Amino acid sequence: MGSVNLSGKPGLVVFDLDGTLLDDGKRVSGENRRALIAAAEAGAVIVPATGRLYLAMPPEVRALPFVRYAITENGACIYDAAEESFLWKSGMSFREAAEVFDYADCLPAIYDCYQSGWGYMARPMYERAWELVRDPEVLRLIMEFRKPLDDFRGEIAARGEPIQKVQLFFGSTEEKAFWLGPMKRRFPHLELTSSSPINIEVNAAGINKGVALTRLCGHLGIDISSAVAFGDGSNDISMLCAAGVGVVMGNATDEVKAAADIVTASNNENGLARALLEMLSAAAPQRKKQDGERLHQGA
Repeated sequence: MGSVNLSGKPGLVVFDLDGTLLDDGKRVSGENRRALIAAAEAGAVIVPATGRLYLAMPPEVRALPFVRYAITENGACIYDAAEESFLWKSGMSFREAAEVFDYADCLPAIYDCYQSGWGYMARPMYERAWELVRDPEVLRLIMEFRKPLDDFRGEIAARGEPIQKVQLFFGSTEEKAFWLGPMKRRFPHLELTSSSPINIEVNAAGINKGVALTRLCGHLGIDISSAVAFGDGSNDISMLCAAGVGVVMGNATDEVKAAADIVTASNNENGLARALLEMLSAAAPQRKKQDGERLHQGA
């Protein structure tokens, strides 16, 4: 990893979960936990940013005492845990989502949608999820955080609420890669990304983690140039570019690495902790110098 030079301490630390904070076993390592604690103690706001629903975030992440805000569903929502409510929420119309459903019905995939803090899936797709989804953790998340609906489209439409995200699951990495390009051409007006080898995630136009990060920094009065973002997937590119410093994990694809300022170690090698602790260490002498100058000026 190259030298990190952030002007002053991080004002906000935002990080993806799967493939970034979490190792391949979906655990938060002791090193990453200690690095986040050190950043929080230095005054940084700590913000998870995930494609997951808030309630689908690992309990150990939601339980961190210094985590109040979370960017979820690829930036479609900003959740305030202290108020137990959404600070901000947006999404696509049912008509837009139905066009994606129509297209997905012709693909070798199953799909779901997120609406108002929960996930929904047509019952036949829910019941055969185990046939396509071989990753046990992804399958667990589907089983626990998707409600199977007998009348999927009817019930989603009847709520009359925006749809935060549509997610497709394929049986293999090759099938996902084959269909991603055609889907981007078919839906150029929507945000299409991926956070795993077998999924394609669809959000409304202008909805992404970078936009949500910008909105949250504005709400908190934090200069986004002091934000540090960590990620590994294509759904992280927007926030890597929006933050003052974008740090990408060693396990990321070349496409994502090209969008970052720094490439750190992989998620299984505590890459987040390595980069974050280096930043905090580099900021400490500068902070001490600034504190000394203020004391001198006040004398």
